Amino acid sequence: MNNETDDIITSLRKELRLTRILTVISIVVTLILFVVVFWMQRTVKTTVEPLSEQLAEMDMETLNSIMSNLEEVTEEIAEADIDWEKLAETVNSLDVDAVNEVIQGLDTEAFSEMLINLNEAIETLQQLGNNMGSSLQGWLFGGD
Repeated sequence: MNNETDDIITSLRKELRLTRILTVISIVVTLILFVVVFWMQRTVKTTVEPLSEQLAEMDMETLNSIMSNLEEVTEEIAEADIDWEKLAETVNSLDVDAVNEVIQGLDTEAFSEMLINLNEAIETLQQLGNNMGSSLQGWLFGGD
């Protein structure tokens, strides 16, 4: 009987030793996984943080209006009856060198000044029209 008890105790000690070894292995694997997850979290944080700051700085209303305008333009293009093959042929037939020469020959400063003068003239005409409209309205309706 004593022999059987010793055998059982020996068997239990082997099982306990195996259990301890498996526990130590599990702890080591868990620690390694913890370190890996912690490292990945820091890496993701350093990557995402600047992106989240940029998103926070963005004007969402402007972005939404741009996206809705883009959707409208995309829908208009989709609904338009465009012959894409003909358009591609036309673009391919352009003489790019000639276009570049024309662009290089442009006097952009003179063009900019012309646009500024044109905008000023338009503003002046609008003001004149507003003033004349106010005067005419006052004269017709007996205002001041």
